[in-house]
This record gives sequence, structure tokens and C-alpha cells, in this order.
Amino acid sequence: MDAKPDLIAGLQQLPMLQRWLRWAVLAASLAFSAASAYYFSIQVRQEAHSRFETVAVASPMTCNRGSAPTGTCCTRCVGCSTPRTR
Repeated sequence: MDAKPDLIAGLQQLPMLQRWLRWAVLAASLAFSAASAYYFSIQVRQEAHSRFETVAVASPMTCNRGSAPTGTCCTRCVGCSTPRTR
């Protein structure tokens, strides 16, 4: 039981004895933070691209209201390429 507190106390004193260790831990922490932020931004971009691609592919097949196939809409939707039918 006495060895465990000695180990913890030794690890707590390590940065005081080795000054370079503080800078190494700080550099590693900053690198990890930057890598995490970069990975998160890549994931967000991929999700946005995937959602945009899904909308872009689906939009020519239906009118803006989404209720009728292109060419069968009875009213002209705003921004819809479906011609008005009477």
C-alpha cells in the first residue's frame, strides 16, 4: 500500500525535476487539440457535402413542393422548373 502513494508522489514531482517535460506535455496537448479540431471540421464538411449532394440529386426529380414528379405540377412553384399546366 505504501508503494502506490510513493509512485504518485514521484510522478507529481517529475515536472519539477525535468523542466523540459512541461514543454513536451504542453506541445503534445496542443498538437492533440489541433488534430481533434481538424478532424471534427473534416467530418462536418463531409456531412454538409453529403446532405447537399442528396438535395441536389433529388431536386430534379420532383417539384419544389415535393409532392409531384417534375412536369405534373399544377402550379408554378417558386424556383421550380416545372411548367404550369392547366
